[in-house]
Amino acid sequence: MTIDEYIGQAKQRIAELDEAKLIMPIASAIHAKMLKRIFTDGKKASGSIGVYSTNPTYESKKAFKNKSPFKAVGKTGKTKFKDGQPHKSMYLPFGYKQLKDIQGYESKFVNLVYTSDLRNDFASGIMTDGPAVVVGIKRKLNQDKIQWLKEKYGSDLFALTPGEKDLFKHEAVKAANKYLFG
Repeated sequence: MTIDEYIGQAKQRIAELDEAKLIMPIASAIHAKMLKRIFTDGKKASGSIGVYSTNPTYESKKAFKNKSPFKAVGKTGKTKFKDGQPHKSMYLPFGYKQLKDIQGYESKFVNLVYTSDLRNDFASGIMTDGPAVVVGIKRKLNQDKIQWLKEKYGSDLFALTPGEKDLFKHEAVKAANKYLFG
């Protein structure tokens, strides 16, 4: 094969290149790493997302996903006010951290999992759109949650880490070379 034939063959492969087919497996792998990092390990691109509040709080039964640990008690441990009316909320002296802990959820660090709605929406948010690969959150409620969480925990909450970027570049170059040059 001459150099001109080889270049012509490479140009033909480039013209036929389907970006989504090339990128989707790599993007899916990186997306899965991000999913684990954020929702299991509690880390944003720059490190730990944070810790849950330990400020005393009152929570209603509605705040409990798992209802069995809920006990309508006040700060003093009593179930009724002085006037005989029952408490409708539970006093948690160790705040939101305690709310997560008494229900058996991760409470040592923020991992953004309570109902799993945001995690599930993020997990299913990678798709192809014609020749492109896009990552997005489908539900407006979760789009709003992400905006609020970025304001609270930092804009790099859903960003790629330097390692994830390097892995993406490495895998993309490897896939392109394999596609173009066999």
